[in-house]
Amino acid sequence: MKIRIILIPLLLISFLKTVNAQTDSVIIRGMVISGDTKSPIFGAVIKVENTSLGTIAESMGYFEFKIPFTEKVSLNVSYIGYASTDTIIISENHEYGFFELYLFNDCDILSKETALEDIHNKSIKLYISSGTPVYSEKQENIDIEFQKEYNIVYDDVGDALPAQYNCLEEYNIEIFNYLDKKYQNKWHFKVNKSVTGLEDYLKNKK
Repeated sequence: MKIRIILIPLLLISFLKTVNAQTDSVIIRGMVISGDTKSPIFGAVIKVENTSLGTIAESMGYFEFKIPFTEKVSLNVSYIGYASTDTIIISENHEYGFFELYLFNDCDILSKETALEDIHNKSIKLYISSGTPVYSEKQENIDIEFQKEYNIVYDDVGDALPAQYNCLEEYNIEIFNYLDKKYQNKWHFKVNKSVTGLEDYLKNKK
């Protein structure tokens, strides 16, 4: 009996590996949108639950990433100042469609109450919403000194949406009140003037 040996060209092997890889993975695409303003949310975090897979929404709220194929995927979407959401998506013909995922304003995670909690835990922050600020070396040194002196951390969240801005302001105002009570107006002259809500707060103090 003759044994027939079939030699598979390397190019064909490479092709088969590519096909298998494509079959075992799928791309998830979509957009994260504010349910309050209908604007895209830049910087929203999209993650597949119980995994390390995920991505961050781009400037127009668009996201795209690849995951191992499963029939059903649970996505968690979150962004500061908004209530996180869990969305289950189901594959059709080994593909997922294009999904619009909505987030709605929720100050429960960043509000007067969370500010009071941070004061109690001595983990105070002051939020800045300034897009892409350009700091001078002098300003950076002033900021470092301020944070050390008052045991506060600046957190720049970039270009906040209106709903998010309100949450940042509510939190910061409670911190301003705390600083006034403890230090009077001493801190007014050292704080970074880009802190959200600071300008209106200081005007009302006059």
